[in-house]
Amino acid sequence: MYGYDQRAEVFGSLGCLIADNDSDTRVALLAATGIQTDNPPYFFLQRYFQAYVDEMKSFVEAVLEDREPACSFL
Repeated sequence: MYGYDQRAEVFGSLGCLIADNDSDTRVALLAATGIQTDNPPYFFLQRYFQAYVDEMKSFVEAVLEDREPACSFL
């Protein structure tokens, strides 16, 4: 999957740590034929809706409280 796909995998001598995409279930089938999982939501607004809400809330609070926003372009 490409585009707004995001994952992080860290492999070490004692195991593997995976931060994966959100999906409808957390079920994955790992077999000799490959790995099968649910696809993440198709549209990026579905995937990142809460992030956009949190970002806007943080910005509005910064304006109302006359402080620097948590995110900036600098």
